[in-house]
Amino acid sequence: MWRLAYSAVHDSDEASDIVQEVFIRLWDNRYELANMRNIRSYCMTAVRNQSIDCKRRRTARYSEPLDIHTDLKEAQASPQERIEQSESLRVVEKFIESLPEDQQTVIRLNAYDGCSNEEIRQITGLSPENVRTLLSRGRRKLRELFRNHIQ
Repeated sequence: MWRLAYSAVHDSDEASDIVQEVFIRLWDNRYELANMRNIRSYCMTAVRNQSIDCKRRRTARYSEPLDIHTDLKEAQASPQERIEQSESLRVVEKFIESLPEDQQTVIRLNAYDGCSNEEIRQITGLSPENVRTLLSRGRRKLRELFRNHIQ
């Protein structure tokens, strides 16, 4: 849940707050959870919606570039490797952010959180065909952007 929130808001503290809000919501609805078919899907959808709300509030308050992933394998990497990793992640995140919102969502759920197409369908409410199409188009666009960036 935290990874999904972080992939949306790019801020560790805000991601933690989002997850905490979702857990509060789960606690408030704890007696209804037994009737839910897929609690994981409910949680991921709640995180996604809370993340969207957080981004909207942030955009309404002020407009500044989002920080991106900088903590991946930093402890093991040399300073030069950290700089290269950070730059690579910035490029990847910039490319993902250039995609339409629905493609961003399915790409992040698939790549960052390891969700299957069925789980993405449950979380987003999209049809199976739409999930496959969005993933395919998003990946194709990312490959095109990478090719152009390398050249």
